[in-house]
Amino acid sequence: MELRVADNIISEYVQRGIVSPRPIRELQVAYELSDRQIEDIVSDLIAHGVCILDDDKAEHLRAVQASVFYQDRHRYNSLLNELPLYRLLAIFLALSDEEEEVKVSLFYDLPNWRQYLRELSRLRLITAGGRKEVICLSEGFRAIQKAIRAYLDSGYALSLKHCWRQAVKTDVVNLAATIFQSPFFSVVVLPVVREYYLSLPEIQEFVSWIAECQTQPPSMYDIVKHAVNHKEFREVWWLLLGDAPSSAPAAIEDGSDVCFKCLRIGECTPYFVGQYDRGAIRNLLRQYRDEVAAEFLQELAAGSIEDVVPRLAKDVMLVKFVVRRSVVQTAKGLLGDLSILDKRHKILRKDAEFYCPLEDIWQLDR
Repeated sequence: MELRVADNIISEYVQRGIVSPRPIRELQVAYELSDRQIEDIVSDLIAHGVCILDDDKAEHLRAVQASVFYQDRHRYNSLLNELPLYRLLAIFLALSDEEEEVKVSLFYDLPNWRQYLRELSRLRLITAGGRKEVICLSEGFRAIQKAIRAYLDSGYALSLKHCWRQAVKTDVVNLAATIFQSPFFSVVVLPVVREYYLSLPEIQEFVSWIAECQTQPPSMYDIVKHAVNHKEFREVWWLLLGDAPSSAPAAIEDGSDVCFKCLRIGECTPYFVGQYDRGAIRNLLRQYRDEVAAEFLQELAAGSIEDVVPRLAKDVMLVKFVVRRSVVQTAKGLLGDLSILDKRHKILRKDAEFYCPLEDIWQLDR
């Protein structure tokens, strides 16, 4: 085998970061490689940090990478969605049915219409069309739209059967809220939306973390620790972490943050020096917000993901500051509305004084 061929193979899989036995076997056949040559290539791949995974695991990660472009987590990570379910429903009412492509101008009447474009793109419900000012609607979009319109036309929401199309023109968001609260929505429409959401690779990944945690029901810290212990460092970064420390600055300064009332704070951080007075805790929280978490996220941005993310498994306080707000608030709310999570566990707001990753419980709805 030519050295150039080996270099090309190694370069390709170093870029991907993963390889499994199936493509290795295919390479051996395609290039008529000996077992010794294959062993040398695999050794080189391992030396370059490539993970050798079983076929099923590698296929799953490739599906994630292909469907969300992996690096572009802001655009394609559906856990970053900022719209609650009832507001998402509005777009399925606002656009005409039986269409595979629509003009962007049809979004203009929605409040914050650009946000709709952004969030629907994250959910892979829409993609850019081949022509300017055109949006393509996915099969998933059309399936959900069909279910909602059949629900209304069949009279499940009695007060809306003959007037919902007119209500769309008057206040589509209010109509969506009414549908969301109607008695049979959870039986007729919700399963369709839920099935689509659970088909997204990143949601499958996150739900599997929750299900596999040793502690049940797990906290957000348990989930992060589980993923880190299974060396899913890039997935943790991509799915859960923000770009800047998130907290409630006012709660730190006025002493109302939940950490001021906690006697377990010494177990949550290696930076605790044994002082429980308010001034010491305030300085500790400031240190995390301004230095520890900020430097952690800067190192991530510089590409040191595999070296940096493992710290989260030993630092609860760091998880508090670097897990993205939209994950623990909006995404958790949506997962609850879709009956993926048990809604009995409260959403702890990061923009108030309540957030603690040990108290933030994520229980799957069985």
